[in-house]
Amino acid sequence: MAKAKAKKNTKQNSNLAMYRIYAQNLTVGASIAYGMFWTAVNILDNESANTDKIANVLILIIVFGGMMMGLLYALKAIKD
Repeated sequence: MAKAKAKKNTKQNSNLAMYRIYAQNLTVGASIAYGMFWTAVNILDNESANTDKIANVLILIIVFGGMMMGLLYALKAIKD
């Protein structure tokens, strides 16, 4: 019984770790995209409402990914 429960907890922890890695990759990718976008907009001096919207979407993705990483890390810490 204890082995089955330990195996189930290990699988749940590995799933949480996998989701955390996905959130981390999303956050890092959005951060790199935002940095490149910001650089291109400033070099071309092309600020408009559309560039602001794109920048806001990238910032929201970064924030969401960061919150998900923190939440999944906390869940993993609680389960361990």
